[in-house]
Amino acid sequence: MGYYNWLRVEFTQLYRIKIIVLQKLLQPWFNYALSHFSAANITVFLAGFFT
Repeated sequence: MGYYNWLRVEFTQLYRIKIIVLQKLLQPWFNYALSHFSAANITVFLAGFFT
């Protein structure tokens, strides 16, 4: 059971790092998108991007 807990923690950490990196990379794009697209379109895009 301890192994699975460790694995879950590792995965969470990696996911958090991935999110931070994506935010840094996509920040200019987000600023552009927010001024050109509706929130609904962005939500749909993100849903497709992360699944």
